[in-house]
Amino acid sequence: MGGMGAQGGTSTRSSPPPGMMTLSEAIAAGINVPAEMHAWSHIPEHERYIDPSHVGAGMEGSPKTGRFKLPGAYKTKGCDLWRMDARKTEVTRELLETAEWPFIIDGLTNNWTNLQGWTRDVILQEHFHSPFQLHDTYNKSLGELLAWEGKYHMGHAVYPAHACYSDPWRPYSPFLFEQIAKGSYHVPPYFQPMSTFQMGIGSGLGVGVPPENHPASWFAAVVGRKRWLLHPDSETEPPEMMARHVRDPADQCRPHQASRRTSTLECVQQPGEVIWVPNYWWHETCGMDDFSAGVGGITYKGCCKDMEQPARDCKRDRGGYAIHDIPHCQQHACGTL
Repeated sequence: MGGMGAQGGTSTRSSPPPGMMTLSEAIAAGINVPAEMHAWSHIPEHERYIDPSHVGAGMEGSPKTGRFKLPGAYKTKGCDLWRMDARKTEVTRELLETAEWPFIIDGLTNNWTNLQGWTRDVILQEHFHSPFQLHDTYNKSLGELLAWEGKYHMGHAVYPAHACYSDPWRPYSPFLFEQIAKGSYHVPPYFQPMSTFQMGIGSGLGVGVPPENHPASWFAAVVGRKRWLLHPDSETEPPEMMARHVRDPADQCRPHQASRRTSTLECVQQPGEVIWVPNYWWHETCGMDDFSAGVGGITYKGCCKDMEQPARDCKRDRGGYAIHDIPHCQQHACGTL
């Protein structure tokens, strides 16, 4: 998945309040931390302390038994990942939660109407003025964002409904729910519930995310090919390995061979394919065509059932904003998870 960035800075960090943990302590303890906290943890001046009783189940969703097998598994050229066909083999929540390595799901998007019509020109013609990123002080339409060459733009919805959003790391997007209502795509039951629902879209070669990791997730490529480099969750953060925004188009997204590890998995995801990435697997992505769009979500064993918390003042507590702070959402219905 994407949209979580890093930002420099220094700050004086105090000890967590009684009963609370830092993000690193929570991960070390095997706790699945909501993705929104990961986004804020990269910003030192907004250090997040976590109440373990409010963050859901632990990491038992990815047991490392070495016995995980993908039913009906096969491979195709250009991808190291095993894959399954959802038209021939049943995809279940249990299968996803016990996955020990990433894999591709074919056939899941066959009835998604946006696979036939989501070219850049069509999107600009039909959705130029559609709000894609909403903030408490300004909005950005798809037309404005797609004019920015070489930039990957993320739109999010986060659980629960009163969750906090942030500028620029985690902007809210009503476009996610508008497209579900129009039947452009649907989210199968085994991908639900989600702690984060998001869409990435961008103009230009090489758009994508640097190495990141987070709880288990799925991502469907709708327009454009996307190269993935993946590394096991047990490893340290890998360096950025793919060439971006280079002069020769043939070199776009080409991995730096000197940086590869023996564990590196590489896959070129084609439009219509869905990738499942287990808990905390490192992944880097790079768009291989001049326009990219995709949709996905973060979901894991125990997701969301224990995440309901009292509403907070996002502006005071996190320096962010909630849906009820957005002027557009005060006048229009804005979807939530």
